[in-house]
Amino acid sequence: MLHNEVRLTGFISKDRTIRSNESNGEVTGLTFNIAINTRIPDPEKDGEWKDSADFFPIFVSARNRSFEYLKKHLLKGAQVQVAAYLRRASWESKHRKGDAGEALMDFRTDICATDISVIRYAKNDTAENESGGSVPGNFDPNTPPLESDEYSGHEQFME
Repeated sequence: MLHNEVRLTGFISKDRTIRSNESNGEVTGLTFNIAINTRIPDPEKDGEWKDSADFFPIFVSARNRSFEYLKKHLLKGAQVQVAAYLRRASWESKHRKGDAGEALMDFRTDICATDISVIRYAKNDTAENESGGSVPGNFDPNTPPLESDEYSGHEQFME
């Protein structure tokens, strides 16, 4: 059986943005960008490597049980691991037209997070943890963001 699931590990490249419904102002989720480093052999220099980074926008639904926790801790510089599913959105273009003048379709692929693990917290007003990474000063490493019986699978996060 095929599953629509991706896993990404990287650093948050800028602070998260809270998203809300334009018509009623209700918070719908948040987005943040994750930077993924890639190292490949340099085809022009034998034995050398080329480094590059790709940036991917990630969406977290306000219905995610960890939303309030993530809203506080997804800050620029944090290292995270994201489990997500891909969702494709399409709409009639307002700007692009076909040869006969008909509107063309625009597409976007969204990465919708179902589970996010903070591997290393961003440095701000923080205290050092035992592994050398930094954690928010009010963070208790003995208290998980989810109770184990609350998280039985991804279905509670699907939109």
